[in-house]
Amino acid sequence: MSPFTRRQFLKASAGTWLSLGTPLLVQGCGGDDEKDRQAVPSARATVNAVLGDGPSDLYRMGRRAAELLGLHAGGGLSGKTVFIKPNFVVLGAGSPVDPETGEWTKAEIVVGIAEQCLEAGAGKVSIGDGAQGVDWDWRSLVFFQGNTVFEKTNLKDAVDSLRAGYPHQRIELLCLNEVNEWGHIPSSSRHEMMEPGLKIARSFYEADHVISVPVLKTHALADMTCSMKNYVGVTPSLPPYGIYGQGLIRSELHKAYANAASGGIDRAGIEACFTDIVRWRRGAGKKDLAIVDCSIGIEGDGPTLVTGGLTMDVRERVPAGSFFLLASEDLAAADAIAATVMGMDTAHLKQLRLAERLSIGETRSIRLVGDATLDRLRIRDLVKATQFDEWGVASTLPQSWEGSSRRKENQIANAVGAFGLAAGSIVLYRHLHDHDRQARIPSVRSPRTR
Repeated sequence: MSPFTRRQFLKASAGTWLSLGTPLLVQGCGGDDEKDRQAVPSARATVNAVLGDGPSDLYRMGRRAAELLGLHAGGGLSGKTVFIKPNFVVLGAGSPVDPETGEWTKAEIVVGIAEQCLEAGAGKVSIGDGAQGVDWDWRSLVFFQGNTVFEKTNLKDAVDSLRAGYPHQRIELLCLNEVNEWGHIPSSSRHEMMEPGLKIARSFYEADHVISVPVLKTHALADMTCSMKNYVGVTPSLPPYGIYGQGLIRSELHKAYANAASGGIDRAGIEACFTDIVRWRRGAGKKDLAIVDCSIGIEGDGPTLVTGGLTMDVRERVPAGSFFLLASEDLAAADAIAATVMGMDTAHLKQLRLAERLSIGETRSIRLVGDATLDRLRIRDLVKATQFDEWGVASTLPQSWEGSSRRKENQIANAVGAFGLAAGSIVLYRHLHDHDRQARIPSVRSPRTR
């Protein structure tokens, strides 16, 4: 795929340069190419910021972000297979899908990206996730109230419209738990469970390009969940890595990686799992992209409201007063910018340290370009997650459920998954500090209480 040119970068408003964790504002001068090269430091990665006023802009923002990453006619996508990986978190586990909670990647963005890929000539576009339920109704992934795309109000019907509009190309929705076709990649964990390798969905494994489309959220086990961690969702939440009721944190996978050594870091935890996947994809010569949904997300003890997360409307918390997307050809760079706007110390985030040590992405020399500077996107007073001991959380979950590994009727399995969601939240709350968290967050509001 063709990168966005230097000339286009410089014309796209102001840029922000991150070097060794220190931000420096840089303006494009608009002169000839040689002057431009002299005026702007040479960053090793670029992240694009795309602004939008609100929910009605999300579809357009998704298309624009994909276009900026070279997904357009002549961009090298003709005939290629693309796997779009949203973060649909607890889909199918009993929680109603409400885009206003901040837990889910917005379906409008996903449709915009998918259409841009088809327009660019992709031979097949798969939209897939392995969320917490065994299966689900794709029509439950609704748009914001009042929003329509192709006069449709949910992801399934909008994808059907794309299928009709591009009859010579293929587009599909994949519940990875139902497809149940897997490949194996090398694992940094020496746990016996990982002896065959780390199991990942074959449709993801084989795709020419993966587009990770997470929603901006804090995370009680990994500080934040963004484009790299989004790859955990292509591992099984059913046996052998998950058991009914434990899909919330894929406890067996967490246990297998709790003591993994990766990138010179002992006890690397689940971060070693998803960086194993990123490293394998890069080593296999795959070109993956990131488009981060920074519209309505989660702060506090995310990644869900059940675990103690709090809904965060980004428009109300950033100087730009807008929703925004972060788009990059480098997943680690997108995550570094996302961490920076959330006020996190990128030098101490385990997942970014691993990315740097494993040479799977840029975490320091990054230029932000597009619709806004970094200062306009910084989230005010973000409530960070209380970090729990990963092994303690995983080992506390009820192991007696391991005997229920044989798949039963889907409705029963989904109901047990919902029960496990509640059980997992109780385990997490047991690890909370005794102080009253509400005293720290007097200004936070949830759409459910408006």
